[in-house]
Amino acid sequence: MNSDLNECETRSILVSAVTIYCGLFYLTGHLNNATRFLFFILITVVNAYFLLYWASKMFGAGIGLVIQGVPCLKRRFGYINKVKDGFEGDMLVNKHINGHF
Repeated sequence: MNSDLNECETRSILVSAVTIYCGLFYLTGHLNNATRFLFFILITVVNAYFLLYWASKMFGAGIGLVIQGVPCLKRRFGYINKVKDGFEGDMLVNKHINGHF
């Protein structure tokens, strides 16, 4: 999960940088309409990309919480408690990916 959070943080910083710098050029008033439109499209596309990326990660985390909270789903999807086994946190083990049904 830490790698997902690090990746999300990295992408958010990059999107913020693009938004700030393109926004500064957009607001200068020294650009023609075509260039302003391109900056606007770039800002919109980059932010939409990050919003979709963030929403997909949050949706996955929400599904994980639901699976963890419902015992029959926990058994069905192989959710194991690593704290009980001597590890930290919980981990979703997807048996289907590894070919073990």
